Amino acid sequence: MREILNTQVLLVGYGRMGKVHAKYLRKFGINFSIYEPEPFSIKQNTAELLNVTEICNIDLSKFTHSIIASPDHIHIINYKQLRESGFDGKILIEKPAFINDEDLKILQTDDKVCVGLVERYNPAIESLKSKIELNEIISLDFIRCSHIHGSNQTIDAFRDVGIHDLDAYDFLIGISKHDKFDLFKNSNTFNGTLVRPDGIFARFLWSNETFLKERKIIVRQANTTYIADLMEQSVQAVKSDAVGRKIIEQIYVEKASPIERQLISFLRNENKNVGIAAHTLVLNNL
Repeated sequence: MREILNTQVLLVGYGRMGKVHAKYLRKFGINFSIYEPEPFSIKQNTAELLNVTEICNIDLSKFTHSIIASPDHIHIINYKQLRESGFDGKILIEKPAFINDEDLKILQTDDKVCVGLVERYNPAIESLKSKIELNEIISLDFIRCSHIHGSNQTIDAFRDVGIHDLDAYDFLIGISKHDKFDLFKNSNTFNGTLVRPDGIFARFLWSNETFLKERKIIVRQANTTYIADLMEQSVQAVKSDAVGRKIIEQIYVEKASPIERQLISFLRNENKNVGIAAHTLVLNNL
């Protein structure tokens, strides 16, 4: 942690995710300032809040990193304002970072930008990745459903929650340009299938209109089935003996906050170009 103490962070946006980032920055003892592009949304004053109305009025030379946690529709506007105003540091943009192919090029050309796809920092996914064997995989299932009354209704479930699983899939076994992806929609529930050239396929279920919050990944291999519960941060290895009796092994997972781990990685300048594959698939299927 010592290597991140000299960072100076500009937090753009102080809504729900902005407050989460601020909490961890305070916990780490990081110096940061807040710029709120929509000041009417601030319901309480905070010592770090800058009294400015535009990014160009901020002395950006003192900041090494910036986190864009503003409302979705102005993510890209804030990014461009930062760069146009001379900020040359690392930028973390909360998802969805881009809403068109032209803006996606930013991720491909600016190696100081990454997207807040936090699930790849879930320790359950890291434990799962350490166990799976690519040449043994038969199929993968990703389930990510949210309670209708508490879920994001401003964008569809594909962009809101689906993008996390596409990035998790990319982290686990990798997305290539040769994969075939199909998407089906009913209301705000989506079903996706992704097939690799070698025959391995993945199924995705995403919904923001259920009455049960679920975050699960199931990897079926020829020798073992792995079940990861991302909320419980648990991984099970399930096998059967010669007569069909189930054998369950609990895989050790060192539980931790994915957001905290993502933020540390960002401040250490480790998470470069995160999100290209997931955003490409989303934009190609909107």
